[in-house]
Amino acid sequence: MKKITQIGFVALASLMLLATACKESPSDQLYKTWDLESVEMPDADSVTLAAINEQGIEFTFSKNGEFKMVGALTGEGTFEINKEATSMSTTIEGNTDMYDVALTENTLQMSKGGDKMTFTSKK
Repeated sequence: MKKITQIGFVALASLMLLATACKESPSDQLYKTWDLESVEMPDADSVTLAAINEQGIEFTFSKNGEFKMVGALTGEGTFEINKEATSMSTTIEGNTDMYDVALTENTLQMSKGGDKMTFTSKK
């Protein structure tokens, strides 16, 4: 009887570990394409803001840690986001920027200083 109880405990513990290992972290919601919804850049010049508002920006984040940006701003690089999806670094051509992040399934907000960009997921 004691051996059956031990086997049951081991089986239960294994199932619990498996369930927690398969759980997605909040940062997993980032891996898709995002369209710019709004932008706040108090220090940007009017020409840059007009281009951003006219052409938009689209970000695509991949699970391999790479991203592409097309639209008014173009480029590609690498990124790292913490598991809680509250901060992210992006690197383009050796230049790294840090952002505060607010991420839901359908909304991505990236903030740095007084600048804030809000994106919606592309369907």
